[in-house]
Amino acid sequence: MAVWSRSLGTDLAMPAGATELPTTPSGDVQLVSGEAAVRQAVRRRVLTTPGTLVHRPGFGAGLATALESQVTPGRRAELAARIRGQVLEDGRVASVTAAVSAGVPDSPLADGLTAEVAFELVRAPTATAQVITLSVAE
Repeated sequence: MAVWSRSLGTDLAMPAGATELPTTPSGDVQLVSGEAAVRQAVRRRVLTTPGTLVHRPGFGAGLATALESQVTPGRRAELAARIRGQVLEDGRVASVTAAVSAGVPDSPLADGLTAEVAFELVRAPTATAQVITLSVAE
């Protein structure tokens, strides 16, 4: 299983909401590997606004900017479909489901959106869904 996990890659650790890259006690930039690297990549894909990366204009589902227009049930369904398509672009992901709902958990008065994304990894030794929940609020 360790070999399979290593095949998922390594990336710079980019915690949600962080303004600086975290470092190790020795001063090196922290890394994430395996399933954590895929979860981080999925989070980045879901939140990134399409067109903001110069060399990859089609990258991103745009959850972070979806609140800029009226969010009807149809628009939430379109956003969920866009999230599914974006996550499947990652070659490490075998299957994905996504749902977008109005509101933000633990903040009933906040106007926002919550996306729940469940995905399974390619060639995983056991079929265990990875689930991430992302919320954005005005």
